[in-house]
Amino acid sequence: MSIHGRTGAVATAARTAALLFLATSAVAVVMVPTAAPGAALPQSATSEATAAGPVRPPFKVATFNVLFASHTDGRHPRRAAFAHSTVRTERAVKLFRRSGIDVAGLQELQRPARRTFRRLAPDFGIFAAGTRSVVWRKDDFAFVDAHTIRTRTYRGRLARTPVVTLRQRATGQHVVVMSVHNPADTRGPAGAFRDEATRQQLAEALRHRRTADPVPLLVLGDMNARAKFVCPFTASGEMHAAAGGTHVNGSCEVPSFKKGIDWIMGSTDVVFSRFRDDYDTRRATDHPLITAVARIAR
Repeated sequence: MSIHGRTGAVATAARTAALLFLATSAVAVVMVPTAAPGAALPQSATSEATAAGPVRPPFKVATFNVLFASHTDGRHPRRAAFAHSTVRTERAVKLFRRSGIDVAGLQELQRPARRTFRRLAPDFGIFAAGTRSVVWRKDDFAFVDAHTIRTRTYRGRLARTPVVTLRQRATGQHVVVMSVHNPADTRGPAGAFRDEATRQQLAEALRHRRTADPVPLLVLGDMNARAKFVCPFTASGEMHAAAGGTHVNGSCEVPSFKKGIDWIMGSTDVVFSRFRDDYDTRRATDHPLITAVARIAR
């Protein structure tokens, strides 16, 4: 399915051409960006090796916390201002189609909403681990393999985090995608648990990067943190944020946008452009849809 709803090879080619135009029209800058809600931010800095590598077809990535079905369904929902999860998932799928999403990390996607997503979006593959999922457009990406890691969550429990390897059909290039959801303070102070989860997720990311043949990597999610998540990742020298920011000589500057707790992170061989935090989600959830155009340069 293309950005405008067409199917098949023609639609895939049209979507790729549109994304390539967007990606190549962006200008790389090194800065800490600030933008109004919904505005596009400039792409983040990348390594010299990345900038010098061959450009592969672009694709649209996203992270989206869809709000627990258990918060809105049943006789006495906790979040009564929001519609039933079936309605909200329908809105989420429409958002994905409107935005032309190719690969995404979803958080708080419980089983009822996951069933609705599968029914409404059969053109997407999905790998779920608890309430965290990775989804991808089957026309553009093929599933290779997947596993889970256990990371700290609410009240110190361990939860599964999905790590999925996909193959870009146009090039054969593999990319690893992790969908993250770290605990908020809504059930008591969770800072220590978030910090431990961040260390666990970073260790998994570096396992894929610090090898003889590093694989391009995306970390997508609701981290419920800003600097305490972003800075350890950028300090590694292996990762950067789609929203921008810098980490030079031990000094970490974190990009600023409205909510600022949902992140798209990529390895240094992933070039980002057209970052966007979209709050026009038709009340599908209480989070923005975070998107960026990604290109792998190796």
